[in-house]
Amino acid sequence: MEYEEDGLGSGRVCLDDEGRANVEFTQVPNKVIAQAVDEIRSPTSTMPTTS
Repeated sequence: MEYEEDGLGSGRVCLDDEGRANVEFTQVPNKVIAQAVDEIRSPTSTMPTTS
């Protein structure tokens, strides 16, 4: 699967026969990367908790 979008760069995702994925991104703006890192460090979404 390949994608290219103005302002977001381009990339490719490949799946092999065993379900492993390789992901490649090119020309992704630093702002997009910074937002992804911020979301990983402190997610804004809440996950349901179990008792």
